[in-house]
Amino acid sequence: MPYLLVLLFTLIVTGVFGQGTSIATPIPDSTKSSTLLAPLSKQEVDHLFVLGKLWGFLKYHHPAVTQGKFNWDKELTDIIPAVMATRDKQQRSDSLLAWINRLGDVPACDSCKDSTIKNVALRPDHSWISRAHFSEALINKLIYINTNRIRGDQHYIRFGSEDDIHVAAFEHENSYTSMTYPAAEYRLLALFRYWNIIEYWYPYKYNLGQSWDDILKKFIPLMIAAQNASEYATVVQQLIATIKDSHAVVQSRVITEDIGKYYMPFTVKFIEDKAVIIAITNDSLARRSGIATGDIIESIDGVSISELIRQRRPLISASNNGSFLNILRYTLTRSRKETSELLIRRGKEFKKVVSFNTATRALSKIKPGTFPFERDSSLCRIGDSIGYINLGNLERKDSLKLRALVSSVKGLIIDNRQYPKTQSAGDLIGNAILRPDPVFVKFSSPYPDQPGLFPYSKPTTMGTTGTTGYFPPRIAILINEETQSSIEFQAMVFRKSPGAVLIGSNSAGADGNVALINLPGGIYTYISGLGIYYPDGKETQRVGIIPDIAIKATIKGFLNNKDELLEKAVEYIKTGKSK
Repeated sequence: MPYLLVLLFTLIVTGVFGQGTSIATPIPDSTKSSTLLAPLSKQEVDHLFVLGKLWGFLKYHHPAVTQGKFNWDKELTDIIPAVMATRDKQQRSDSLLAWINRLGDVPACDSCKDSTIKNVALRPDHSWISRAHFSEALINKLIYINTNRIRGDQHYIRFGSEDDIHVAAFEHENSYTSMTYPAAEYRLLALFRYWNIIEYWYPYKYNLGQSWDDILKKFIPLMIAAQNASEYATVVQQLIATIKDSHAVVQSRVITEDIGKYYMPFTVKFIEDKAVIIAITNDSLARRSGIATGDIIESIDGVSISELIRQRRPLISASNNGSFLNILRYTLTRSRKETSELLIRRGKEFKKVVSFNTATRALSKIKPGTFPFERDSSLCRIGDSIGYINLGNLERKDSLKLRALVSSVKGLIIDNRQYPKTQSAGDLIGNAILRPDPVFVKFSSPYPDQPGLFPYSKPTTMGTTGTTGYFPPRIAILINEETQSSIEFQAMVFRKSPGAVLIGSNSAGADGNVALINLPGGIYTYISGLGIYYPDGKETQRVGIIPDIAIKATIKGFLNNKDELLEKAVEYIKTGKSK
């Protein structure tokens, strides 16, 4: 994998590359009264729908805006009253055209042409311009702007590039942190900003399972109707959940307060769709509560786990169900109270207990991983002939030990169930087990010269010509719902090794880099910024990496301290049997 591309993945995932910045403008008064009042009429929703699309189009196409000559947030809040005051579509067109004309002339660009690239995953769709009941003059103006747009980096977009792969970072997006409950215009700004980022810069927009236009229409009245900071944050979470991307975590001070600052003294994991206590994080509080590992939580404060799942599903962006439950488990044990009443099942018995919660995350005693090999090993042997590599604990200093292990065993287990400590871990393994230059993946990435266009890259290879790896006859790669992003990508790499199979359950289905998005109210979130595909175009997003040998952990196995995926891997390496 090219070094720069690895670096781009690393910096974006860690938030160093792509951090949004705030425009140095006075913070507007979010407390002043607004002309936008719920409920909105059908015509008012239509006005705002058209404005939201037009505002986003101009943001990424009009040269004066892409060069940063205007505070585009303020332009939106200023134009809303004028558009809402129009009585019909002709007046609306006249108002919008006058606004665009005030931005200045757009110089003609004789050399600017739309891309003729044929091998693309997603193309921009500007047909809405002719369907929006605009005047002929406004339609012609927008077509002209699109034809003569500026290419490359913009004020609100910066690209990191290598060869034909481009990674977008969203810049100069003010998060207005002082507005915990933004005025209606700024709640609409949040919607329009996010909606247009997905419209033009999200590689999987075609795979949302619903009309993105319909989402905009649906959320306009919801944003206006939000009555306080908590309701606003909830609507934002619901909006972001519509893209079904497990990278799209949503965070803010208000959301943290709503979830709760108190932590129950244990961690849970969904096994067989049950919330099982897998580790104790505070021994004294757990003993006081009468809680033990292996307990199954049936309800929290009188609300069943199934009902909590139903309530929280619309608030969590998750690529598939396994990933949803894995994300949910981290907030399930949070509370706004110092104590919580739990109904637990231990064996066949049901018992009510009081969980004594703590305001600090007491996780120092708990290492990642459910089972001993996951927690404690980076490299080890299982018996004499099987090597075990834990991607989550492997470090660059282990390079020589890794090669020594790989070259002295008859079979190899690569555990991809933890996020790696270092982005070089995958390369260390790949260079040790792969033949030179196997083609394993291709990307789709934003095209800087044409917002909304996502061409496929040429297929990507691993290693360099002349790399000499050792190829154990059998390699087992362990994956499950915790296998996400970088380690999904690495699973695709390792699978190219001769004799390799994937064992476990579908991975999280959120692959590629992570791009940060700031929203009004001090809210921030992320998206998968690159499309990730197998060389034949087969998708991984939302699907996940699919195992060759399907097996899931069971409650019985957990209670007996059995790592069933690991045991299946050992069996496969010893026998070659996949059943």
